[in-house]
Order: sequence, then C-alpha cells, then structure tokens
Amino acid sequence: MLALLLLAGSLLVAPQHLGVERPPLAAARRIVIDHAGVPGAKTTRTKEAARELAAELALRVRGGTDFARIAAEFSATPEARGGGEIGTLVPGVLAPALDAFLFAARDGEVSDPLELTTGWCVLQRVPAHAAVLRIQVTGDGPRRAQRAQEVAARLRVGHAFGLVARELSDDPDSAARDGQFAIYERGANDTLLKRLAFEAEVGAVIGPVDVPPYGLNWLQRVPLEAVDPALREERFARLSAILFPFDTAVGADPLRAPTEIAARNTADLVFEALEAGADFARLAREHSGDPGGRELSGDLGWVHRGTPNLSDAVRGAFLLRPGAHSTVQRVPAGWVILKRDA
Repeated sequence: MLALLLLAGSLLVAPQHLGVERPPLAAARRIVIDHAGVPGAKTTRTKEAARELAAELALRVRGGTDFARIAAEFSATPEARGGGEIGTLVPGVLAPALDAFLFAARDGEVSDPLELTTGWCVLQRVPAHAAVLRIQVTGDGPRRAQRAQEVAARLRVGHAFGLVARELSDDPDSAARDGQFAIYERGANDTLLKRLAFEAEVGAVIGPVDVPPYGLNWLQRVPLEAVDPALREERFARLSAILFPFDTAVGADPLRAPTEIAARNTADLVFEALEAGADFARLAREHSGDPGGRELSGDLGWVHRGTPNLSDAVRGAFLLRPGAHSTVQRVPAGWVILKRDA
C-alpha cells in the first residue's frame, strides 16, 4: 500500500499528495450525456432520457463498439472529438464517484452511468502506460530508401524486432538496447507515435511513420516488463513553495494581505536570502501565505503534470533540477518561489 495523504488546502496545488511514495495513476476516457437541466446545455433531452442513453452506450461499449467513435458522436465534452480521452490522473482530481470507480476498476472496465452536474458520465479505465521498441531510419535520398526497404523486408519475413533494431536502427541508444525506446504515459492530447502506441495491441508493429526531422519510425508495442523501467516517462515532481499573497490575489484576505508591491518586495528579500544559501524550508515556515504549505515547511507533495489548473509557474518548476529554486513569479494566488525537491 502506498502511503498517501490527500489535502485540499494549498492555493497552488489541489489535491496534495504528501506521502513518501508517488501516488497511484490511472487513465480514463469518458462520455458525458447532457440534458435540459444542465446549465448551458443545447438539448431538450430530459434527465431520465440522458441516463437511459448513457446506459445504452455503456452496454454498446461493453459489447465491443468502439468507445472513441461513440464519444465523438454523443459526448458533450471538449475532448469528445479526440475519443473522450482525459489522460492519466492521480486520485482526487475527478468527482468522487468517478474517482472511486476509476481507481478500483480494471483496464478496459466500463462504468454504469454516473451522475455529474454536467450530465451522466460513462467512464472507461484504459492502460496508463505503453512500452515500445523503436527502429529509426534518418537522412534522405537513396540511403534512406534502401535502409527503409531492408527494415520493412526483414520485419515482413518475421525477424525479431529487437534484432532488426540493433542491426539497422539509426538511433544508437535504443539500438544498443535491442530497440527499447520508452514507456509512454497516456495523455489527454497524445499525437503521432505516442497515440499510435496506445491504439496498438501488444505485439503489433506500427510504421513506417515519417516524423520530421526524426526520419522514419517503426514501433512495436511490447509488455511493460520488456522495457527498462528507467525509460518510463516521468511526469511527477516533488515541489515546495513559498507564497506571498497580496490584497487582490485569488484566495487572499483583502483586509489583511499587503499590496502587490509590498508582497513583491518581501518575496525579493526572501529570494536574495535563498540565493545566499538560506534554508528554503525555514523561510517557508516563516513567510509562506499558502495554507496548505506553511505548516509543512512549504511542501506541496508529489505533483503530476496532468493535474488540472496548474499555473505556468508550477508547470515550469518541473524543468528545475532537483534542489534548485525558481525566481520570483506571479501566479493567481500571489507571488511565489518554487523549489524542486525530487
């Protein structure tokens, strides 16, 4: 069992995942059927008719009808055209009923209609990760054409994908690993090779796919254990923050918070202290105005890139090297200095 603590008090990240281990992940796609009682809905469908339609669609998916096609035809959500994909999530992001189903379900399992304020939702859990081998052919002209023909011919007659990768791939790193390339994590807007990998069955070969400027690519989807775990796509970071709210910031008390200029001056002084080697946790305890972080020495916990509503500043902290802190940046909740802990 993962040690997992969920809090909702931070103005920068919600929910918070403060356990020692990373929180679990699950990927999903959804169909939402709206009705006349939903604000902004452009349908005269009754609530009960919407529930009945959602139940019918759930049965069709369980019977083998393509979920993505049904989502594109019926779902009243922005991601419907992409097959209803909502990507990979941590616990606490979805509504409680959806969250409970998703993290208890098996891959491929489809929910009964679940009631939301936006309509009736049918949720399907799908694999969150896809492991792939790759063969890459770069360059142009006769050499590229000849190498591509050789790759295709050897795969066609059944040569092992990893062996062909080792002998013919122009990517020296993955070639040395018998083609081991990546363990992708599913996203809401995956494109090109990544999307094709999740659409493929384990064992299937995809390609050639031309991805300028990276040349022609063949992928083979393989079991997760067939690829080195070190190649897993990493979308978590452990972050800390010192927040300096001001009177017009989101969540601030306008009668008690300083002006924006005064808050920035304090933030600049704290930043200078950090640059001089002061302890980040101590300064967070002394100065942070984030209710979900101050008592925890600024700790925001494990943050996943797929968490909705992250500010650009928080997303930018994923690019920091472990142990480094950011400059003073503006977020809706005030001025902030972020630190990447892991």
